[in-house]
Formats: sequence, structure tokens, C-alpha cells
Amino acid sequence: MIATQSVELRAAARLLVKDVTVRINHGDRIGFVGRNGAGKSTLAKVLAGETLPAGGQVVRTGTIGYLPQDPRTGDQGELVLNRILSARGLDQIAIRMAKVEEEMANATPEDLEKILDRYTRVSAEFDSAGGYSAQAEAESIVLQAAWKSLLTFRCCLLRIKYRFQDQLAYFVWLRRKHRVDD
Repeated sequence: MIATQSVELRAAARLLVKDVTVRINHGDRIGFVGRNGAGKSTLAKVLAGETLPAGGQVVRTGTIGYLPQDPRTGDQGELVLNRILSARGLDQIAIRMAKVEEEMANATPEDLEKILDRYTRVSAEFDSAGGYSAQAEAESIVLQAAWKSLLTFRCCLLRIKYRFQDQLAYFVWLRRKHRVDD
């Protein structure tokens, strides 16, 4: 849960928002709407505990997941899927699961039972934190973003192709129009 009381946000001396009083309960889905520079990202950072407000009070209980808007922040070598899971605090558990899976693949028969027990514990931790449903949702987000990027790229190529065809047709038309018969 996140609750604010009379929160004020500033960018240097410029007032972005004032008197923000809100309560966000577990499971609530919220969105911020406003023009560029209105303070949406700053408010998200304050609610997540990444920065402090210029005034007012913010109270947080439980775990708050925050995925920064700027993809250049954080570890650039990290997989997108892990960055999405990290917003829910599941990335470290997923990494531990992957390490235990690797150990299982290389285990001797004598060590396999101990490793399977460890995998069961880590998998139960991941499951109780909502990891499997979160992973499916994160994979869906990654696929949607990849598909959107592919469609955007394809549309761009199609525009270039049609623009080239238009220019080629115009060039052929000009040549025919101005052709001097021998």
C-alpha cells in the first residue's frame, strides 16, 4: 500500500504538482496522464521510494516494484524479461532457479537428490511470490513490444518502398514526357 499526504513535487524551483493526497492499495492499477514535463515520472519515482518529494509525506507498506521509464538505467546487459521481473522483486529468485537447474544438469547421481530438494524450495519461493504468473505476463509484454517494434520497422520499410516506387514512376513518366523522338 502507498499513501501520500499533501505531496509536493518540484524540478529545481519549478512547481510540478502540489497537494497530492492518494491511497493506492495492493492490486490497484493506476496511470498518470499529463503533458511532457508535468511530473508523471517524478511522481512515480517518489511513490516507489526512488526519490523524496519536495514536501508532504509518503507511507509505503509491503514491497513496491518499480521499472524505470528510461531503458538506459540499470544493467544494460540484463535481459528485458529479467528487468520486468525485477520490478516485482522476482529476478533474483529466477536467477537462483536457473543456477540450480544448471547444477541439476551437471549433477552426479549422488548429489541429485539434494539439488532437487533445493530446486523445490526455490521454485516454491518463486511460486508463492507469484513468479510463474508474473513470468508469463512479462513474457507477453516482451513479445508484444518485440512485435510492435517489428511492425513499426516493417511499416517504415513499406513507406520507403512505396516512396521509392513513386519516385521511380515519376522519373519514368518524366523521361517519356520529355523524350525526343529520333
